[in-house]
Amino acid sequence: MSKKTIYRHFPDKRSLLTAVLDRQFTAVERTLAAATEDAVGSRSMCGSSGS
Repeated sequence: MSKKTIYRHFPDKRSLLTAVLDRQFTAVERTLAAATEDAVGSRSMCGSSGS
């Protein structure tokens, strides 16, 4: 992919970096949310009160 193609979608390097980081942070947030749900679900299935 050429620079011309990329900069048709993003006006500058900062905009490109922002888009990439937003996408990555969203993926990390989803992974953490899923892991948290799994951990909470596992805890309640085991009968642990968490205290």
